[in-house]
Amino acid sequence: MAQDIVGELISFRGLVYAPLNEQGVVYLFGKVSEDLHIYVEIVRSAFPDCIARRFIGKGWERIGIEFEYKSSDFKRHGHDPSKVDLPIVLVCWEDDWKDCPRDIHVIELKNTIKKLKDSE
Repeated sequence: MAQDIVGELISFRGLVYAPLNEQGVVYLFGKVSEDLHIYVEIVRSAFPDCIARRFIGKGWERIGIEFEYKSSDFKRHGHDPSKVDLPIVLVCWEDDWKDCPRDIHVIELKNTIKKLKDSE
């Protein structure tokens, strides 16, 4: 039987440990999406992983969300944002992609939950 390995202790809204994989990122995003003014329409296994709407001040913009553990995984997995007619939002635990294209908005959950904890 494999031993369970857990991430750092975060104790955030019922999630005891930090994500160690993409599935953990998806779960944590579900806990903060409303705080980010993002409402999910579809979650799927094809690129992008999620279709959602985000509030942009005057209305709700339809977006594609790709979940990754580290932002650089987006590039490593060969995702091509030009094949999608939606703005792409990359949701990750850790933003480590130094040369991420400017047209991809990155949400790093590691910092996001720190800000949310401070405001609670």
